Parts: sequence; structure tokens; C-alpha cells
Amino acid sequence: MKLSEDRLDLIRFGFVAALAMWALCTFSTFVEWMKTGELFAIVKDGRPYVSDFSIYYAAGKIAWQAMHAPTNIYDIVLQDQVLKSVIAPVAPEQPWFIQCPPPFFVVAAIFPFFSLPVAWSIWVVAGDIFFFWALHYLLKDSLRSRKDFIVLSIGIAASFPFWVCNRLGQAALLTVPSAILFWTLVKNGKAIEAGMSTALLLVKFQYLPFLGLAGAALGRVKFVVSAIISSVVAMLGSGLVLGMQNIFDYPKMVMEGEYKVGTYSGVNPADQQNLRALLVRITGADSAMVNRVCIISCLVVAFIVFAFWLKGLKNVELQNRFKFLATLTICCMLYFSPHAHKQDYLLLTVPASWIWLESIRAEFAGAKWMKRFVISLPFISWVMFVVDQVHPVVPPFTLLLPVLVYAAYETFCAVEKK
Repeated sequence: MKLSEDRLDLIRFGFVAALAMWALCTFSTFVEWMKTGELFAIVKDGRPYVSDFSIYYAAGKIAWQAMHAPTNIYDIVLQDQVLKSVIAPVAPEQPWFIQCPPPFFVVAAIFPFFSLPVAWSIWVVAGDIFFFWALHYLLKDSLRSRKDFIVLSIGIAASFPFWVCNRLGQAALLTVPSAILFWTLVKNGKAIEAGMSTALLLVKFQYLPFLGLAGAALGRVKFVVSAIISSVVAMLGSGLVLGMQNIFDYPKMVMEGEYKVGTYSGVNPADQQNLRALLVRITGADSAMVNRVCIISCLVVAFIVFAFWLKGLKNVELQNRFKFLATLTICCMLYFSPHAHKQDYLLLTVPASWIWLESIRAEFAGAKWMKRFVISLPFISWVMFVVDQVHPVVPPFTLLLPVLVYAAYETFCAVEKK
């Protein structure tokens, strides 16, 4: 039986209302956890759990110390002492290595001006505003009306990756909108500005092989020169504030923190959602071989995607080609990056939004299932979070990636639209 348009409108409204209520319910837990002191650090089942923002807050206090006296900001003993002072009476089982790059220490220096709860509130509100502004900036030419963006925003707010970004006060609230801003700038031919935006991505430098090569393919010399200059300025500026030795020490320290398993807290490869997590779950442990496979795979795939940007799909209309290749780049970046967690999957809002907006605008084969798949993603993301608690061999969030690549290809490259 075919439903009337009025009945369909009512069903759509009910669905969006359900998403909005789910988002409100999940975010209301923050108020309760703040009241009980469980938002930033908690002991559960005999083990301590520490939010990422507590670590950033500690980084800010260390940055202040470095501003007033020569300090090795990557001194694990100092980091451990400061973090314990922030989250007392909870203490990590092992020293927690704060592997943020020097520019982020400078940004974090703002946090100690406020109490921990107030600093977290400011950070997540500012991050959410940056995220939705960047997403609207990217999508504004594809939106039929303001209502489309409101529906998208409610769906995103109801998803697990968005919730966990806010719950942890995660740096993804800076890196994800920065990546979205990058895509907008290169899409609009603003190569110099896109290069400058890469300085904001230094926090997640694992993304730079993919985003940097995509930017080089689209913006050529202007992008490359701008990206190098802006990144060098950001690092040198951080060195002037924190001490140049911390700049020189960072590459060595971050490799130790990332791959010296069992020595520090802070990096849990098995909990990630990428190739590295898959290999760790299969073999039972992180290892030098797993790390080599992941790094080589990351670089090889990044250059393969770069070749697609240079030579692939030349017969596809320019904007559709861009949307598909950006989707391919984002999905490969998440899977092959040596460090990608559930919160990083907030980046999938870009291809999901493009696919949904196209599926409601034009009729083509598969449009209905693609539309239904995208609008169900907020609920699917929570199911995948629950499934991941039992540690299946395949990290569940990675299963979204080939589906989105296929949907993007069918949407932008392989169909005739009415």
C-alpha cells in the first residue's frame, strides 16, 4: 500500500524527533557524570579510566611551566605527576604519555585559566560550533533549504562518534572540522588557504599523507608551499614559546609513545578502528611487524589515492568526481592511518551528507537504499559501539567504509539521474 505524502511527512517528522530525543538523552548523561565526578576520571571494575580532556588539561599546565622555565614537556615523570594532580584521587595504572605535538600544548595552555569542568565546557562548545560551521560551509551549495541542514545536524548529534568526541573532550573536535575546512577550500580552488589549514591538522599528523597528497594533486605548488610554510611557522612558534628542544625531541618521543607497548598508558591499538587494530586482534599483540605493515600500507595506499586524484575518473563531472575521490580518501585515511579511533569516524559525516543530499535531490538506481542507509547511520553507530565491547576480530566501524565508498561511486560516478 502506498502511503500518502502527508503520512510520509508525519513519519519523517517522527523519525527526526526520535533522533533529537536520543541526542538529548545521551548528552544529558554529561550533567549527571559531572555532578558525581565521573566525567574526567573514574575507577570502574577496579581499573582507572581517564578522559582525553584531562590529559589535555595536564598538557596545558605543563605548557605554562615550560613558558616560565626550561622544561622537557615530554618528560614522562613530569607528565605523570601533573596528570595525577589533575585527576586525583584517580591515578592511571601506568604513566600516561601525553604525545600531543608542541602546537597543541600551546593551545592547551588556555585551559588552566579555568577549572577543569569549565575548560571542558568551553572546549566542547567551541569545537561543536567549529564543526557545524565547517560542515555548513562545505555543504551550503548542495542544501535545498535550511531544513536539510537542521535534519543533518540532528542526525549527527545523535550519532556515537559525535557523542564520544564531546564526552572525551577529544581533539577530534579540532581536527575533524579542520579536515572539513580543508576539503571546502580545495573544492573551491583556494589552494593557498587550504595549505594554511593543514597547520590545524598537525595534531593528527597521520592524516597528512592522505590530505597532503590530495591537496598537492588539486592545488599543486601553491598548496605545497603554503602547507610547508604554515606548518613550519606553527612548529617554530611553538618552539619559541615552549623551547626549541621540545620541537627537536617530538618525532622521537611520539614514536616511542605510539609503539612502545606496555610501557605507557595512552595508546591502545586493539581499541582502534583501522588496519592496525585488525592485525592486533588477529595476532593478539602489537608488534614491530604490525607497525611496519601499517606504516608501509598507509604510505602505499596514500600514493595510490594520489594517482586517482591525478589521473582517475576523468570522464566524471568535476564536482561528482571530487565528491567520490574525497570519500575514497577519507575512508582510506581512516582505515590505513596508524592511529584512528571511533571518534575519528565523525569524518564520515562528509560523504554521508553528500550521499543523502544527492539521494533526496535526484532519482537514480539505488537512491532509496542509500538514503535509508545514511539516515540509519546514527543508530548503526551505537550498535557498532556496543558490538565492539566484545572485541570482535574485525573492528566494526571499519565495515562502514567499503559501503560508503560503494554508495559514493553509485551516487556520483555510475548512475544516470533524472
